[in-house]
Parts: sequence; C-alpha cells; structure tokens
Amino acid sequence: MSSVPAKKVQDKEYSRGDYVRFIVPSVLGILLFMIPIPMEDGTTVFVAFVANWLGDVFASTIPMIAAILTNFRKKSPSSSV
Repeated sequence: MSSVPAKKVQDKEYSRGDYVRFIVPSVLGILLFMIPIPMEDGTTVFVAFVANWLGDVFASTIPMIAAILTNFRKKSPSSSV
C-alpha cells in the first residue's frame, strides 16, 4: 500500500453572505416547487400556475416561436435535409 498523506480538512469560517446565498435560493425553491396553491379546480404549485398562465397568454404565438427556434438550430454537415 502506498503511503499517500491524507489531506487535512480545513475548517472554514462562513460569513453572513455565505449563509444568505444558501438560504435565499433554498427558500425560493421551496416556494416554487413544494408549497401548494389552492385554485378553483384543485391545488397546484406555483411553477405549474405560471406555466399555465404563460401558455394561456402566448397560446397564439407558441407555434411561431417554435418555428423560429427550430429554424435557427445548428445543422450538422452530414444532414441531407
């Protein structure tokens, strides 16, 4: 067995900003994905509510947006179409 010295684990002092940068996105994730929102037809999460709302608002333009995005995709040189 080789004698490779083990690295010493260093204790790091965390600042208040480090804690805030961890806690704020964690709380946002909990609010977006885990907290149920009561609706007239049941309950849902906030992300699904926003997705449904955006689908309703942009329903008429989604096919055009999809056509534009697929037209700008990178084409491989071996494709014959």
